Amino acid sequence: MAKKKYNFEVLAGTQGTGKLYYSDNEAEERCIGHLRGDFGSGGTEFWTTWFPHAAADRNDKSFQDEFSSLVKILRRNVLKNRFLMQKYLREHDSLMLESGIITSRGYMVTTEQYEYYIRCQPQPGDYNFYIYAYVREGV
Repeated sequence: MAKKKYNFEVLAGTQGTGKLYYSDNEAEERCIGHLRGDFGSGGTEFWTTWFPHAAADRNDKSFQDEFSSLVKILRRNVLKNRFLMQKYLREHDSLMLESGIITSRGYMVTTEQYEYYIRCQPQPGDYNFYIYAYVREGV
């Protein structure tokens, strides 16, 4: 059986979606979970932890295949390392989520069944990214 190919378009987050980049929001019942990660002290490692949410029962093979493909594609640029994340943020429009000591920017990917909200924080000494996965409304 041939492996399904996925094409993802990473877009700047939009106003009104800011809460979807964080836990415990109004869409929690649609949230499958989130992946938290960092690039380690040197900026080139890739450490992640998965946290299930209210819709964790939707974490099936179909979702896992799509999510794995998304992360693999993101690892080519925005999630490759801390330096390339900073470069990506400079070169691509994003939604400003937080500014000040911690700068967070938001991107989103929408597929047929799911929505992904990618929060980027390229500062060393902190978690560098979060990817929140939601079941699309009406699916």
